[in-house]
Amino acid sequence: MKLDEGSVGDLVALGLARYEARVYLALVARESYTAAEVAREADVPRQRVYDVLDALV
Repeated sequence: MKLDEGSVGDLVALGLARYEARVYLALVARESYTAAEVAREADVPRQRVYDVLDALV
């Protein structure tokens, strides 16, 4: 899936970090993911995805 950079920018303008916005948009596009899947889909380094998910919670 190609994330819409305009939507990412909108979420960043609302206060999310860029990685948080990318992960959020990936998560709302599908019912469930593993951490590795969401990292790949959102184009976020796998070692950072847990921190990003924690920040979103």
